Amino acid sequence: MKIQNNKTKAATITVSMMMILAIMTSSVILPDVNAGSTAQITTPIRPLPPTLSATDNQTIIHAALSIPALKNWSNSWQYVNTAFIGTNSPTEKWEYAIVTLKAPSKSSPVACDLDWSAWIKIDLATRKVISADYPSMNAHVCHGITGANGANHGYSIATQDDVISSSYYGNYAEIKSPSFSSTVYSHLSGGYVTQLQNAEWNSGTGCSDAHCIEQIGWLLTAATGCTGCGISANHNYIAFVDESNYNDQHLRDTGLSWVNGQTLASSISCSSSKQTITTTYGTQLFSQITKIPCTSAQDHFQYDNSVFLENSDTLASSNWSGDITGTVSATNAFEFNSSGGSSNWSASSNKDTTCVVPHTYTTSTVITSGNLKSGGTATWGSLSNEPVGC
Repeated sequence: MKIQNNKTKAATITVSMMMILAIMTSSVILPDVNAGSTAQITTPIRPLPPTLSATDNQTIIHAALSIPALKNWSNSWQYVNTAFIGTNSPTEKWEYAIVTLKAPSKSSPVACDLDWSAWIKIDLATRKVISADYPSMNAHVCHGITGANGANHGYSIATQDDVISSSYYGNYAEIKSPSFSSTVYSHLSGGYVTQLQNAEWNSGTGCSDAHCIEQIGWLLTAATGCTGCGISANHNYIAFVDESNYNDQHLRDTGLSWVNGQTLASSISCSSSKQTITTTYGTQLFSQITKIPCTSAQDHFQYDNSVFLENSDTLASSNWSGDITGTVSATNAFEFNSSGGSSNWSASSNKDTTCVVPHTYTTSTVITSGNLKSGGTATWGSLSNEPVGC
């Protein structure tokens, strides 16, 4: 979920130049937009999403819509979008499509104010369905973990402060999926904890909500996700949020397989004409194209342009903090200018906020060392201090 903004945000800033981002080498010379000079920096390598022909795209949509049980729930399923899963070993190859469908609440036997979703994984080589998550009379959860346990959540945040006064067009960061004990699920007491990289845009930029957030990271959940999001209780995921396509803040499964201690190197930035969520996770790849135009700058709310740890559990965080045995951290944060150039965050703050709305922000007692400015590393070293949900 995103943090509720207490302020009126500035209008979206657009530029006439279209950002065209290509895969960049790991060390190149790019303009440092913060310093106003040329600097040697390590830039992110980002996989480009595949481009399917109209025929291939229609074939995988047809495969998704052809699942017989879908019609038991609704005859009005509509295509929303397609994400992709692949590998970079030995060379880059996109192997699976994740097709999302939606059905209007009024077309189904059970009401859902967000409408109903279906999550369908399809082999790109055979065009056959591999697995699927969709509503049935035996399993239909409307809101899922967005309302799990506490309705409002606690956060510890490493902010992208440069967005407060300047225009940026997406960001990049590296986080690790930590090792953990399976007892974390019972200790979360029906809640969840997630670490997410975040970028947010104003309304009118491809999103119907007032402020549209895009997110990717790891999730440990004792709560069941929305049916059609691919999220089950008592499980761990690499998950994402795409408010522009789905008009909700549900965490959805990327389909990537969790690896303890593996770096999740993710970019929320331009690919061709749209902002795209892409990640490299060891040898695994993920890509999701949003509806947000590349010409739209992020909004100026630094807390939702950030990396944060989010906690929905209403009980003391010391109940579950010891179950996360690996380091929780973020590093190598970048931001992108209007022409696709990248630079490290020049300013970042470590803040905590409780579940009480309107939010107030205090110096973090969870992030105990480091900072994301200038390519630094922030470490969430005291998880027992994580603010709780309510």
